[in-house]
Amino acid sequence: MKIVHIADVPLTEIVHAREGRLAYHRLLEGEPGDPGNFVLTVSNLAADYKAPRHKHNFDQFRVRLTGEYDYASDGVMGAGGMGYFPEGTPYGPTSDKTGTGGWGLLCQFGGSSGNGFMSHRELSANVEVLKKRGEFKSGVYTAYDAQGNKYNQDSYEAAWENWSGRRIEYVKPRYAKPVFMEPENFDWRASASEPGVEHKRMGVFTERNTRIGMLRIQPGASAQLDERSIYFVTSGTGQCNGQTCIKYSAIWLDHGERGAIAATEVLELIHLGLPDLSDFARKPRQSTSAAAPKMAAVMSA
Repeated sequence: MKIVHIADVPLTEIVHAREGRLAYHRLLEGEPGDPGNFVLTVSNLAADYKAPRHKHNFDQFRVRLTGEYDYASDGVMGAGGMGYFPEGTPYGPTSDKTGTGGWGLLCQFGGSSGNGFMSHRELSANVEVLKKRGEFKSGVYTAYDAQGNKYNQDSYEAAWENWSGRRIEYVKPRYAKPVFMEPENFDWRASASEPGVEHKRMGVFTERNTRIGMLRIQPGASAQLDERSIYFVTSGTGQCNGQTCIKYSAIWLDHGERGAIAATEVLELIHLGLPDLSDFARKPRQSTSAAAPKMAAVMSA
């Protein structure tokens, strides 16, 4: 089990593959190279941050903590809203039309395909490498081949291919669109086995049991925590593994880990259950022979 408090993690502006400024508190992360790798951040997207319509070969959960964010035809996510963004499913373009920036909880993780997830450190390093032979602008990477021909590619795709040493492949979408959720419209349900504990179960996705929900614990009560799960405190205080958890504390339990959290005042947490990918073998890194630009048009769907 790992417990992290946002006050202990600096806000860092990062090198990324899109347009505009992005800073975050990186709270939790998995093991690079593992199919089940993940990262959990509390991110601040500046008003100038934009991304074209695109898709990924990993899964995402997004929770809007403050402000609003526009995903074009997919909808607007307001404060408190949640979303599941499946691998292979296009979304966006994205922008902050309110001009307020705002904060969001973002969990990116390897999805059911077993393609894994490139860590943010690896992403930043590969963006810097690619800048030496091309340009990132408006979410697109532009480079030239040996004959001087110009090629465009989605910026994240280009960084991923440089990192992995192979062409990116996308699974056929399991979901046609991202799934947006309004937690306020779900009812709390009392636990049958834990007095003083309530749940909001908002979604279970794919054959790998990826799930999202909320947990509310009354003072003096306690709840058992699931393995392969992230818990993020949105309000209240409690005790977990000998530590005090407060607003924006995050808890991670890996395979086989057990734990409980007890409330000292009414405690509310977001629960993100990550998929079980333990049957996928960890694959060694391949050569970087695919570092040249992909000879294809910018991804538009």
